[in-house]
Amino acid sequence: MSRSVCLPRPGLGEGTPRERYAHALAESGIAKSALGSDWTRAGETALQKPLPVALPYRESGFFAGDRADALGLVVRLEQGQKLLVQVERVVREPSQLFVDPLSRDSLGKFRCLGASTITSWP
Repeated sequence: MSRSVCLPRPGLGEGTPRERYAHALAESGIAKSALGSDWTRAGETALQKPLPVALPYRESGFFAGDRADALGLVVRLEQGQKLLVQVERVVREPSQLFVDPLSRDSLGKFRCLGASTITSWP
């Protein structure tokens, strides 16, 4: 099982926003529900089987509110290259989107490079 690891940040708690959300689901018992376990499984699959993409890359897609979806992408960057991720959303109901840029070492272990939560209301 692959997991990302982020160090505690003062005032923010441990982990990425997605990891804190997953922890809250577990603490509340929701993670054991069908949708909660689907959400966890979708995130794990996105980490274990990401899609390799060449840069520049553009994605247009849809995440339905009634099911758990996750997308994992792998890009190769040369020393000194920067990656810019832009997310545009059209929402019909309140939702959260987690963006976790990760680096993977030669042993397959993930290191968190930063994280964002995008919360939207219609």
